[in-house]
Parts: sequence; C-alpha cells; structure tokens
Amino acid sequence: TENQLIKIINSIKSKWSSGYDDIPTKIIKDAKWAILKPLLHVINSCLISGIFPPQLKISKIIPLYKKGSKKDPSNYRPLSILPSFSKFFEKSMLVQLTDYFEKNNLFDREQHGFRQNKSTITAIVSCIDNIIDKLDAGDQTVTAFLDLTKAFESVSHPKLLEKLISYGITGKDLALIKSYLSDRQQLVETPYTIKNKVLKIKSRAQEIKYSVPQGSVLGPFLFLCYIGKLPTCLSDLTIKSNICMFADDINITISNNNKNNIFPDLETAVNTVNNQLNNLNLLLNKNITTFIKFSCRRSNLSDTSNNQNIPFK
Repeated sequence: TENQLIKIINSIKSKWSSGYDDIPTKIIKDAKWAILKPLLHVINSCLISGIFPPQLKISKIIPLYKKGSKKDPSNYRPLSILPSFSKFFEKSMLVQLTDYFEKNNLFDREQHGFRQNKSTITAIVSCIDNIIDKLDAGDQTVTAFLDLTKAFESVSHPKLLEKLISYGITGKDLALIKSYLSDRQQLVETPYTIKNKVLKIKSRAQEIKYSVPQGSVLGPFLFLCYIGKLPTCLSDLTIKSNICMFADDINITISNNNKNNIFPDLETAVNTVNNQLNNLNLLLNKNITTFIKFSCRRSNLSDTSNNQNIPFK
C-alpha cells in the first residue's frame, strides 16, 4: 500500500552517494510524493510476477585503500554500492519475509544477528549467562569462538534456495528471490587524476556466481536463512553443548564434570559444526579461531588441537 511504501522510503537513509544508476537516495526521498504511485505499481508488479528488475542487479565496487602497498589488491577494502531504487524493492521484500519468519519462529533463538529485538548485547548476555550457569554447576567449561573466511561472499545460490524451500518459501516468493540472486553483475569504479582533474574510470561488468549481494538490504537476512539451521547439528550429540551466533560469528560452549573429557568433547563439537559449514561451502578460519577455558580458579593450561598449540586466555 502507499502507507507501507512511505514508511519504507522514510526508513532508508538519505545519502548523496549513488550506485550504477547515479541516482542518490537523497533525491528519491525528496521526490517521494511525485513518484509514489508509479514506484508502488512497479514494486507490486515485481512481487506479483516473481521477477526482480535486471537494471537493479548491478553493483558498483569502490576499492578503499587500507594500508601497505597500493599495488597490492589485498590492501583495499571493497565497498559495494547498489542502485538506490534497489533498496526500496528489497525493503518491501524484507518486510514480508521477516514477518513470516518471526511469526513462525523459523530462526533459532540463539541467532542474534540482524533480527528484531536482538543485538550484539543479547548475544553476549546469552553467552555469558550460559558460561556462568555451567560454572555454578561445577562443570569444566570451555568456549570456542569460530571465525569464518568471507562467509557472505561464499554463499551458494542453489543451496540457499534449497534452504528457503525447507522454510516454506515457494511459488512466486521463491521465484522472486531466485530472480533477485541470478544474473547479478558488478563493476569497479576508481578515480584517477589527469591534468589536475579527478575523473572516474569503470571496469567491465562481471557476473557474480556466489554470495548474497554485498551492501544490500536483503543480503543479511538471506545469510541468516542460509546458516540458520546450523545449531541443530549439535542436538544429536551426547555432549553438553550450547551455541550462540551473531550472523557468521559463532561460539560453542562445552561443559563436562570430568576434566579429561572436556577437550575431546570440544573437538567433537567443533568438527561437527565445521562439517556442516563445509556442506554450505563455508570455510572455518582456524588461524583466528580462539579457544578459551573458563574456571573459578586461575590455571595455566594449553591444549593441542589440529596439531596446533592453542593457548587459553
């Protein structure tokens, strides 16, 4: 409806930056009353037909220099900017999808990322409460903090669509998301100076075969759908385990009243989760993954995991 679209337009930040279409959201918001009816018609046609406009599927990538050699591409952070109108289409889709998922409790309660009434604070509180409960019970407790390598960029579109079907997304709704993900392209835009004039040069557009769209409104939600059932892989284990997640940040807490079993249990849990991540084309960064032992007493312990000595903090 017009009222719903006005709320969506008002919820998008006014910015002068623009994507491939060179139209900033600031101009769209200033002209909202003039374009409201035609924009509503196009969005509703998109939702009914299950087709996402191809003109809105081109990402502009701006490389932002971090540090080190400017000739090394790894020293740049890619900033993805989508066409401004894409935000309004995506937000219309997101409102309906979020309402469906939350009403039907489809997300695991320990997923705290990009959800209503959830945040990094609720994730931290949940994790700490769980650790304290285990210590109060007299159990040996250890937590693994897992880091994933380029998680959002590694999402497989066919596997994501399978996940959505398992959540009950079918028909035109599924077709629309499939259309949204397919045939996406990106190009790189970078400034250069010639005769004291700053100009911009653009690369040729390349097809994107993996990932949820970076810098998008809908991307984080789709990632939650992709990884959403990960906690269930631990429910079949006989060990005491809890998992807490904020999008792709994962921690696993293991407890046992027998100190000789705590590290084997931790290995079992981490390997189980890692196998599920591999099935999703997601890679665990073992160099950054941290293991922490919690105790009511001060101790100097270390453990060998995957042939690497991992100190406890």
